[in-house]
Amino acid sequence: MHVRILCFLLATSFSLFAQTLIPGTQVAITNDASVNSPVYVSGNSSGFMSVWQDNSQNIQSSFCAAGGTSWATPVQIASNSSYLATVAGNSTGFVVVWINVPPGGFNPGNVYSAFSDDLGVSWSVNEISGAGGEAWVPVNVAATEAGFMAVWIELDGGAENVWASFSSDGTTWNSPVEVYGGGDTVQGILCGIAGNSSGFVVTWVTDSSGAFSSFSSDNGMTWSTPSEITDDLASEAFGPQVCASADAFMAVWQDGDNNLQSSLSTDNGSTWDTPIQAAENLLAVDSFVGFSSNRFIAFWHGGDNNADGSLSSDGGNTWSTTAITNDGSVNSGYWDFFVSGSAASTGAMFVWVDIDQNAQSNFATFSSSAPNPPTSLAGVQQKHSFGTLYELYNTLQWGSSLSDDVAAYYVFRNGTLIAMLGASAISYQDHNQPKGAAVSYAVTAVDGEGNQSTPVDVTIY
Repeated sequence: MHVRILCFLLATSFSLFAQTLIPGTQVAITNDASVNSPVYVSGNSSGFMSVWQDNSQNIQSSFCAAGGTSWATPVQIASNSSYLATVAGNSTGFVVVWINVPPGGFNPGNVYSAFSDDLGVSWSVNEISGAGGEAWVPVNVAATEAGFMAVWIELDGGAENVWASFSSDGTTWNSPVEVYGGGDTVQGILCGIAGNSSGFVVTWVTDSSGAFSSFSSDNGMTWSTPSEITDDLASEAFGPQVCASADAFMAVWQDGDNNLQSSLSTDNGSTWDTPIQAAENLLAVDSFVGFSSNRFIAFWHGGDNNADGSLSSDGGNTWSTTAITNDGSVNSGYWDFFVSGSAASTGAMFVWVDIDQNAQSNFATFSSSAPNPPTSLAGVQQKHSFGTLYELYNTLQWGSSLSDDVAAYYVFRNGTLIAMLGASAISYQDHNQPKGAAVSYAVTAVDGEGNQSTPVDVTIY
């Protein structure tokens, strides 16, 4: 792991009023008390697709248009003995993956998929692996414009190894390839999977070593030697999940103190930054993360049985947390307690199972974008004389922001906020300053929702 080179104090100061999530209206996906698994969701430009398992072990799906105001009548994808489905979407459609298990409970099985190019009205079902019935725990799937990558844990002579398969069209799948078979038992409910134009990254955690990742640049034909994300063991690094931006991957996991940790990789998972705590007081083992328009969004189940979200707009250096629900109604049952989500251009879709075994959703929007920064900033040291006594002070002068929604200007000295001024302010005097010492100043424009512009800065000697 390597440390991101950054002045953390400065980043923290400028992020005091960072962009946040604004919860929308809660919308029911189901109302028949039949949900018997976590609900997973994925989006494309048309909207969001949610999937889940019902009380009869059937895989169900429902689509809603962008904005998340209503969900279509559920459509059954697969019948009896289908288990724990996940979903991913791209411009061609949606793929759902699951394990088809023998009757009688939670057992290993084979991996199946279904593809829909008509927003879930109809589905075509295909087998991904004839893995001798040894695929274990839920299958996960990610999409890029190149296609879909499915990943799962497979029993292999008593060991639990990571396998993956790629499909360019969502219907035909390449022969599965082993991603990891290093001997340590792989733990967790889901392996993480995410992709961008460079390739796909898979994440997992082992019993005795920690959390790891592997990268493929050739659609899963070969995978890199595993790279360490964190050396926390499975008991302390539950369910590492991952998402992709255009040029980076973000991993999140729950640590042994029930905090949400995050780590960024800018070299396709070869190295990962020192973990940064994104949130605290988690309940669920698996948390999820998405990316949209320079923002990372984490989706998680809070210890008070609410759906919560954390947002970072500075590459994971700082996170702001928002309660999406506040009535304690998120289900805390063993298989039902995940809060998952999917990011979109204007916000993020949160989905979960409530205490009545119904699937619920909430589309949270992003607070408005930050204003333009001040157009200029100049500074000079000046002197007040009082007979034989004098005072040195630093004067700042800036040009007004070009944005029409500026509500204030914030002034920082050496990274610390020292003044909050009105929208008409264009100058500031910082008194009692030493002679000849370098002092760094920055000024940001702030709108009525607390969104800050990028800073303009100057150093006075």
